Amino acid sequence: KFELLKIKGAKEVDQYPLAIDGKLVFQRFNLLEDNKGHIICAGYYANGYDFKVNWTGNSAASFNTNGIYCFKMTTEGEVSDLWDIEFPLDLIQQYNTDKEQEKIKSREEAGKAGIADLKMLNFSAQADGSFIVIGEQQYIRTEMVMTSTANVNHFGHVVITKINSDGAVAWSKKLPKNQ
Repeated sequence: KFELLKIKGAKEVDQYPLAIDGKLVFQRFNLLEDNKGHIICAGYYANGYDFKVNWTGNSAASFNTNGIYCFKMTTEGEVSDLWDIEFPLDLIQQYNTDKEQEKIKSREEAGKAGIADLKMLNFSAQADGSFIVIGEQQYIRTEMVMTSTANVNHFGHVVITKINSDGAVAWSKKLPKNQ
């Protein structure tokens, strides 16, 4: 169950329920206020968590981002616009190895293909009413370093999406990198 809370005073809180599919999983929502006082929300969503087991036997939840969920809420608490923007398979597979692309194809058949471990870095409104969403693949993995193990941070591809004011995707790009 999702709700947006509006705090009016010291002890006054208005609750606005949001009709979001409870099967979707979100890491977080970013909020903006536009020049008309509307709240714009955006978040990456997944169709559930996956669990990976590494060579040490440890398991970790993996968040395979399927797309972007955006909505506008008026000052009266009504959702005026709602956009569910699913990433196309071409974008998800871009810059992946052949082996990774085959795994993604089989996951697509189960409705779980997505960009692994994509975290939203920035969500900003533009003067023309459009929005820019920037994310980066980020994860931590336990690796052998010399004779012991250490947690190593990985930062991968960057995904940038421009959403027009009407909710249509103007463009979406994946920039390859690994550090």
